[in-house]
Amino acid sequence: MRNQNGNYAFIDSQNLNRAIQSLKWRLDFKKFHDYLKREYGVTRSLLFIGYMEEHRELYEALSSHGYELVYKTVLPSKEGVKGNIDADLVLRAMIEYPHYRQAVIVTGDGDFASLVEYLKNQRKLKCLIVPNMHRYSSLLKEAAGEQVVFLNDLREQLGARQSSKLHISTPRKQAETHGRTGQKPALESMFSVASTDAATPHGGRRKMERRRSSRRRHRRPHGNSDGGKFGLTT
Repeated sequence: MRNQNGNYAFIDSQNLNRAIQSLKWRLDFKKFHDYLKREYGVTRSLLFIGYMEEHRELYEALSSHGYELVYKTVLPSKEGVKGNIDADLVLRAMIEYPHYRQAVIVTGDGDFASLVEYLKNQRKLKCLIVPNMHRYSSLLKEAAGEQVVFLNDLREQLGARQSSKLHISTPRKQAETHGRTGQKPALESMFSVASTDAATPHGGRRKMERRRSSRRRHRRPHGNSDGGKFGLTT
């Protein structure tokens, strides 16, 4: 049996990403990993995420930032895909229960209220991290009491660079894109990497590409631009 060697974070990645996007900024997942380690003594960050083979680049980026990915198979649905990770997160939190001192739960989803309440009563809850204080379940507020932290005011500390061109999109955003363009979304995972231009109709996209091409011709080269390619910045 593994000794208790610190606090573990259990992260509802879909809720985290969607809530941060509702705040009109994007999370730098590397900074967030470092934040959990620094502020809450987290030694393992388990991130629950839907899996599709074509998105290995995303998973590799997350893994390189220190996350342990716990995959959920995604299934076709009317919305495009379905991959509910709630039961997996609760189960894993209980399996790992003897191995951590305290747990950090990252979500705004009320389905985790019972888990949060149980951990709190057992003095095993370090804190509940809610991405958006304006959009989370009242059940969680009851369950966590004063042991709740919000990310609303941490954009400067945890936000991705504005130069980052790619981000993680949600099924809802992909469905909206599908409705406007009449095209099937190019990437259909619960959590996928998608260009920020994906929601632009084809004519607008070509215009943006021409403008970018023009800017590149007049821009002086400076360093390696690969680091800012993903919303998951390094």
